[in-house]
Amino acid sequence: TTFPYVQTFVGQAIGPGVRTNVLGWNVNPDNGFVWRWFAYNTNYTTNSGPGYDHTTGVAGSGNYMVTYGAGAGPDAIIASPCFDFTNVAAPRMAFWYHMFGSNIGTLYVEAERNGNWIVIDSIVGQQQLAKYDPWSRRVVSLNQFARSSVKIRFRAPKNGTGGNQYIAIDDIEINQAPPT
Repeated sequence: TTFPYVQTFVGQAIGPGVRTNVLGWNVNPDNGFVWRWFAYNTNYTTNSGPGYDHTTGVAGSGNYMVTYGAGAGPDAIIASPCFDFTNVAAPRMAFWYHMFGSNIGTLYVEAERNGNWIVIDSIVGQQQLAKYDPWSRRVVSLNQFARSSVKIRFRAPKNGTGGNQYIAIDDIEINQAPPT
């Protein structure tokens, strides 16, 4: 793995692969409540989700990942490729998120260790109050995974059966933490 690693979700070809693999990130499951690659359009709901892409900062353009689906369903999960931190002493991840909607639940950040997923961070409930509110940045220490290999995933359980629970992520960066 080359660091810094940056994923802006730009450059994905439209087609069936968008539903299961987005630029090396695996989407699971491919039904019910799921992460979807989103090419922004103006027909998006006004009651939930961001009003613009974080990378471009422009309404009506750009790409990001967003939870999507109605009714009951399994957790929406998107998992990274494997990151090799063998030569990284203090890894960290930063990402941008937008959580606007009356039924927003919890966004979990998890890492795989010895075949088990462990929660390393979480964000609970609505964080933005309007569609066009600024995205928020989150920095997560990955120090416990220094000198090893790890996969990261974002998991969002469905919060009831209603809509208005679009959680969006964009501009994921994984790098060596700066010296303090």
